[in-house]
Amino acid sequence: MKDFFKYRFGYINIDDENLYLNETGNWSYVEKLKEKKKTSPIQKPTVTIIYKLTYLFSLIAMVIFIIFYGNPFINSVIMLFTYMVIYYFIFEHLNIKIDYNYKIPLHKINSITQKGNTLEINFLLKHNTQTQTFILDKIEPRGFDILRQRRLLES
Repeated sequence: MKDFFKYRFGYINIDDENLYLNETGNWSYVEKLKEKKKTSPIQKPTVTIIYKLTYLFSLIAMVIFIIFYGNPFINSVIMLFTYMVIYYFIFEHLNIKIDYNYKIPLHKINSITQKGNTLEINFLLKHNTQTQTFILDKIEPRGFDILRQRRLLES
């Protein structure tokens, strides 16, 4: 039986053998995904907020610098445009695509716990050498029901 539900960065598809984290939810795409091989740092939603606030404060500092030190208009426009492009690629493009397209065999999942609207998934990597924990937020409510039905979710 195949199911899927949404979360912050895309979709979680689940069948009888694997749990797939991906951007599209398309079954023909997820069947081609590979198992995760190496660890990456735990990404908590607060870390993303801290990065964005740091970026925002540096943008404000740059605007104040431009206002008080009177750079020529074209230089100011180029600086602001560059800053917006950096923002787009770092926080909107790369943030989604780095770690969120792979499959996890169900037998390698150590635990899935619910904390409010967030899931914490602890699982073994491809060669069973290390464990990885991911915190996924903004889970669609029916996702918790699907995981409970499959007896994967710890209360």
